[in-house]
Amino acid sequence: MFVSLNRKIIYSIVTLFLITSLIFVYTFYIIYGNKIQEDQRYSIQRNQQYIDLLFKNIVVSKEFRHILEQNPHIVIPDYVSNYLASGVNAENRLTLEQRQIQEINKSYEDRYAAIPESLRILGISSILLILSIIFLGYLISRWILNPLNRISTVSSQVADGRLNIRIKPEKTPFFKDELDNLTDTFNQMLDKLENVLSEIKEKEAFLQALIDNVPDGIRVTDAAGNVIVANKAYHKQKADKSAFLSVNAAPLQIGREQSLTVESLHDLSADINFSHRQKLSSLGFLSTSIAHEMKNNLGALRIILERIISKFYDARPDNDEAKKHLNLVYNQLISCIDLPERLLKLTRSSSETSQTVCCHSCLQDVVAMMDFEAKSKGMTISLECEDENLAFRGNEADFKMIALNLILNALKAMTAGGRLEIRTFRPSPRKVGISFCDNGCGIAEEKLQQIFEPFYTDSENENARGNGLGLSIVKSLVSKYKGTINVTSTPGQGSTFTLSFPAIKNLAKK
Repeated sequence: MFVSLNRKIIYSIVTLFLITSLIFVYTFYIIYGNKIQEDQRYSIQRNQQYIDLLFKNIVVSKEFRHILEQNPHIVIPDYVSNYLASGVNAENRLTLEQRQIQEINKSYEDRYAAIPESLRILGISSILLILSIIFLGYLISRWILNPLNRISTVSSQVADGRLNIRIKPEKTPFFKDELDNLTDTFNQMLDKLENVLSEIKEKEAFLQALIDNVPDGIRVTDAAGNVIVANKAYHKQKADKSAFLSVNAAPLQIGREQSLTVESLHDLSADINFSHRQKLSSLGFLSTSIAHEMKNNLGALRIILERIISKFYDARPDNDEAKKHLNLVYNQLISCIDLPERLLKLTRSSSETSQTVCCHSCLQDVVAMMDFEAKSKGMTISLECEDENLAFRGNEADFKMIALNLILNALKAMTAGGRLEIRTFRPSPRKVGISFCDNGCGIAEEKLQQIFEPFYTDSENENARGNGLGLSIVKSLVSKYKGTINVTSTPGQGSTFTLSFPAIKNLAKK
């Protein structure tokens, strides 16, 4: 319970005064009064005995004189004569003693009457003392308690963070005391504290601005793992759950006890995109070269074959066996000429402009390009479309790269005679789904969370080894178009990768 210093002082003085007054009254009235009463009783008893003796002496003297008057012939000694002579004055002494007793009693009564007078004096002194206490309390309150209360109030506000407040004296004192010096010193301390904190905040702002300009994520953690300082890039990376980060850490020792750790988080998304673009660029260059050479040579073969058919077999009937074989060769040649066109479409540079991606047509191009490689290894690729007009907003080249990476991974995971089933479907009215299901070697459950990490490869499966960027590129591109990718796998039975993208209106309804 809070009790002000003013009340403590007043309560202490009043309590001390009351205790002292009670002790004084008790001592004065009980001890001194009892002593007066005891002296009075003793004096009364002594005087009473003396009076009794005088009275008896008077009685005896009167009887003895009466006997002598009746018997004059009796001779008495001198001491008896003296006794009888003293008895004559006994009555006078008795009267005098009674008068003295009355005076003593009156003196005791006067002494008793002095006690109430003393109590009245004590009462008046108490009133004067109380007034002195009130005046002293006023001086203490004005000179000590009020300055202390102002200091206490300002201290509480400073503790709440209000460093711009100062102690204002009631008025300029003519004579300064210790509390005035304490007030000035306290205000000076607050001025210096405010300046120091302002400098610290400026340095913190400079440090924060400095690390915010670092492109990589920077954070400083304590021994318990709590983040003390972090830049904007770190918070952005923390919000992006799909980002792939490379972390470098170094210890930072401040003083003898505080041990910190400085971590640099580098976003690998740019490296992955660069690798992806390099792969696309290499594939585009290769495809362009192949397309150019194939189109020139196949175009020349088509012209030669057309001349042979028109010159030597045009007049022959359609059921002629030689003409049939030549027509088959011609049709296959036309199909071979279409292959470079598909390669050029696949490797066409990606545009940042969003466009409508038709899942069926893009998958057809990729499957047509990979069909020969699959068949050469005894594998088959099937494409099943629930709706040939399923589409989403994205980029055709990026989507073809996603499909190409998933098909290549499936072919690596399968042995001879394997089968890859690609299916498009609509999991919900607002979603487009594509699944890639193979019957390859599968992936262990504890490795499913790592397959999308950059440069991760399965060390146990030699056939499925690669550069470790394929699936990370796939996940990055899928996230780019607000899609999701899920994988389920059973070791020895195969894996299924399922993509999901936000759907747009059916192309057939446009």
